[in-house]
This record gives sequence, structure tokens and C-alpha cells, in this order.
Amino acid sequence: MAIVGRVVRLFGQYLTGGRPVWSAARLSVRTLGLLTSNLLLITGLLGLPPSSHQHNFPDYWPVRSDPLGPADRDMIIRVRLACLWEIPAGQLAQERAGRPIVKEVGAQLRDDHIELDRQVRSVAAELGVALPDQPNAQQREWLAELSSKSGEEFDKAFTWLLRAAHGAVFTTIAAVRSSTTNDAVRQFAETGINIVMKHMRLLESTDMVDYSSLTPPPHPPLPRVAFSQRPLPDELFVWIVLAVAVLAGIIATARIIRPR
Repeated sequence: MAIVGRVVRLFGQYLTGGRPVWSAARLSVRTLGLLTSNLLLITGLLGLPPSSHQHNFPDYWPVRSDPLGPADRDMIIRVRLACLWEIPAGQLAQERAGRPIVKEVGAQLRDDHIELDRQVRSVAAELGVALPDQPNAQQREWLAELSSKSGEEFDKAFTWLLRAAHGAVFTTIAAVRSSTTNDAVRQFAETGINIVMKHMRLLESTDMVDYSSLTPPPHPPLPRVAFSQRPLPDELFVWIVLAVAVLAGIIATARIIRPR
């Protein structure tokens, strides 16, 4: 900063011959514009976010033979579990729902999960993933709850349970889709995401989803790094650009205000 300040003073003396730089007679609209633009540039540079210095791009394209990771297997199993309980839940909607729209949504969920179940069993057989053959304990409780209700009570329980379940499995499938290196898993995850999103829209179309009861998404604070604590290359780059911008602004201003 001391060097930059000294350079600025020397240029100021050269340009004005010792006269005040900010003399009103020497200022013009163009001069003010140049100074303002330089000030804005400096302000923007000081606000630049720090670089992460982490650009680990893979040097190969993943292939189908890539091994399965734990998250890949877990996602396939979770989709199978979803089918095991949502198929009978959709059937229960045909028998116990009070509103026609809930019956329609239940029928669509049932039919979609029958097809999705066929696909997940095919993918699991191809990749050697052992699948469960019945819903887990929590899902059996949900089915028991739905079996004990009818009419308006069933409609509310059905839309709430199914919407919450789809929201939970959606995050799992999306995480695998964004990170897996296995082509078969990636393609299946994309199919699963599309179906889950479709089902969430269908359930929301009933106007019976209580959004306040859903688990809110996390809001992690964005890290803010003080300028003095930024990595050295970042600071050097900013100060170099800053110095160049100041000198360029002074030279441009000199051409306007220097006596002819």
C-alpha cells in the first residue's frame, strides 16, 4: 500500500505541477466518470471471494464396470423398499380414500412403482445387489396406520406419509446421481429422480400436504474469510490488479486535465 501511495503522489505532482489535483477548474464530467469507475473497480477487487485452489477434475470418463460404492447399494435398496410399501399404499387408496383425487393419485403411484420395482430388480440383478423382500419395520407401521383409517382421515394420512417419504428418498437418489461413477447406477438414479418428482407433484396437487410438518432443509452458513487471511496468491493478484488499475486511471486522467 505504501508503494502504491507513493506512486500516486509522484504522478499527481507530475500531472499538476504542484497545483491541487482536485481544483474545480480542472474537473470535468469525463474526469469524474474515470475516477468513479476506478473507485468502483477497486471496491469490487477488494470484495473478491477467495479461491478454493481445489480443482480435482477426473482424468477419465466413468464406465459401467466401475465398482459400486456403499451409497450406490444403499440407494438401490431404498428404492426397492419404497416400492414394497408404496404399491400396497396406492392400493389402499382405492379402497379407503374419501376424495376422488386421492384415489387417482394413489392409483398412479401404485402403477409407477410396479414398473419402478421391475427396473430396480433388473438393475440389482445386473450389479449383484441383494434386495429385501418386504418393507422395513417403519414402513409396515405406516401401512398399518393407513389400514386403520378411511375417508378424510385416510386422505390426510396418505398424503402426509407419502409426501414425507418421497422427500426423504429424493435426497438420497439425488446425492447418488450427482456423485456415482457407475453408469448403470447413474441412469437408474435419474429415472428414480424423475418418478419421485412426479409423485411429489401429484401428492401436492391434492392440496392436502401440510408443508409445515415437513423437515426443513439445512441452511449452513456460508464461510466468510477476512481479506487479511486469504491465501497469499489471492492477495498478490488483487494488489497487482489494483495497482495496474490505479496507474491506468491516473494516466487516462492526465490526458484530460494536463495543461496543453
